[in-house]
Amino acid sequence: MENKIIKKTIKVQDNIIRIMNVNEINYISLTDLARCVNGNDPSGVIRNWMSSKNSFSFYSLWEELNNPNFNSVESHRIKIKEVPYNRFTMTPSRWKKENPNLKGNLRDYANVLYLIVLGNLEAINSEMLLKGITKEERLIKLNDIARRQIDILKRNKSIGLLDKVKNDNKLLINNK
Repeated sequence: MENKIIKKTIKVQDNIIRIMNVNEINYISLTDLARCVNGNDPSGVIRNWMSSKNSFSFYSLWEELNNPNFNSVESHRIKIKEVPYNRFTMTPSRWKKENPNLKGNLRDYANVLYLIVLGNLEAINSEMLLKGITKEERLIKLNDIARRQIDILKRNKSIGLLDKVKNDNKLLINNK
């Protein structure tokens, strides 16, 4: 079965954000979102985000849930041997080398559901930082929260509203 791909753009605060719909799942370009933060060096924004312990846990979990070919042994090795130290640096190209079956940029594969969870985790992490919760405690709590939110949102009927918006956009695109 061939993938059905629809490409479109939206404008957010004078920035063009690409969206790719693959088999009725929307993927937002995180590169374009990073350009909103730093137009001169979006890769730096992404590199900094990817090098955070919490982000590593998030995208590792995403891969574990969505990629049947995910190398969980290598991910665990990185988590134990590299992530706890300041020298830890993750880049999109390194993540592509360790996940060779995906084409393009991994950030472009995140769908709306996971972007919602990521936004929630970032807000919760900020609150935990203000309360002085240690990195280790935050990581454990954020992992648990991410798993619960993904499970709840996948089963929640209100997510159907996102599908309706997606389908309405699809109709608009097809009628142009």
